[in-house]
Amino acid sequence: MITLTLVLLVTADFVVSDYVQDQSHPVVLHAHDQYYVYWYDMRFYSPERSIYAARISESGNVLDPLGKPILIDRTVQVAAAFDGVNLLAVIQDSC
Repeated sequence: MITLTLVLLVTADFVVSDYVQDQSHPVVLHAHDQYYVYWYDMRFYSPERSIYAARISESGNVLDPLGKPILIDRTVQVAAAFDGVNLLAVIQDSC
């Protein structure tokens, strides 16, 4: 389960994704007036990790409660960056 605390916006923890299988290692980024969260997800290929993502509004509403699959394959890690205009997410697979 991925749970985040957005201290400046929300006064309590809230669930981003509560799918049954393991979810871990969230990466959070603020861009274009919303938050983007990427995480490891085991829902299809356990023990292999996939990368899922969700958007969260600045008021704390999860816009993609089931998450969106970004890469469903043996992923190793994800990183994200925003330069004020462009959002970039990079995923390393196990090749």
